Amino acid sequence: MELKKILAELAKERPVFSSEADFQHALAWHIHTYDPHAKIRLEYRPKMTSTSSLTYDADFGTL
Repeated sequence: MELKKILAELAKERPVFSSEADFQHALAWHIHTYDPHAKIRLEYRPKMTSTSSLTYDADFGTL
């Protein structure tokens, strides 16, 4: 696979990306069109969950 060629073609089509994920997706798709049998995996980020806790310190009377 000619990665330099793929990157050069992608740069001509899309010189600017909105995020790293946008670039990764565009590059993966470009590689896929160049070689449909290529094994490509993109990073997966699960949704962030938030946990909150509140602690009261009786000795200091603060949170």
